[in-house]
Amino acid sequence: EIQDDTTVTIHILNSNDPPFSDSEMYLRIDENTIGFTDFLVKARDEDSQSLAWGQLSFSLSALDGVSAETNFAVDDFNATHAKIRTIKELDYETDRVFQTLLTVTDGGIGSEASDDTTSIVIIYLNDLNERPFFVTTMLRFFSPENVELGAAVGQAFADDFDDANHVDGFGALTFSIIA
Repeated sequence: EIQDDTTVTIHILNSNDPPFSDSEMYLRIDENTIGFTDFLVKARDEDSQSLAWGQLSFSLSALDGVSAETNFAVDDFNATHAKIRTIKELDYETDRVFQTLLTVTDGGIGSEASDDTTSIVIIYLNDLNERPFFVTTMLRFFSPENVELGAAVGQAFADDFDDANHVDGFGALTFSIIA
């Protein structure tokens, strides 16, 4: 009887893509918001978190031409999550929907390349009721004595960045005098 002990070492190559749970993600944020949102993006990689293969990083790229580079950023939150944030104020009356491509990449070791997976992120802006403003900063009217009831004594001009034709009624202006 011949016996021999042999040690066999098995090297597992990076075999698991870092998948998102969805190929499309939807996000709603208020217009004019800068900074973090409460939207966490989650990805997972079955490769061990202790190996470089399991280390995830997130990035954004333009899907609609400009959104990613000029409007949004993504920050790693922890080993499996990232947060998408706005980097400037976005105006509902200018653009209501943005699309960007989110990529999650796991690490590679040596000659083993990293794997990545992408998901389309569609971002909808919520319309906020923005404060109207007078076109002129100082309004002063003088009325002659004994003027006829209902006669015009001046004009006031105001504007509102909200769309007056929008279904929520934002942008429709009414004036009143409080004496």
